[in-house]
Amino acid sequence: MGGIGTSLGIGVLIGDVTSIPSPVAIVGLGAVAIGLIAHALFLNGPVGDIDDLTEEVAIVEVPMVLSPMESAD
Repeated sequence: MGGIGTSLGIGVLIGDVTSIPSPVAIVGLGAVAIGLIAHALFLNGPVGDIDDLTEEVAIVEVPMVLSPMESAD
């Protein structure tokens, strides 16, 4: 998350201190932020292959203290 905010912040800074218009700088470095998101999701993410998406997820029992399903009467 820090890289995304940093890239957009640098876009604002570039727009303020250079002759490049702020919207252009923000959109340009917004593309960098999109690249960081894509890298985090698809290259370093938990899914290594398309076949991983077809595996069934095991149900985990959660204690009632953490997930109460009934109202307190």
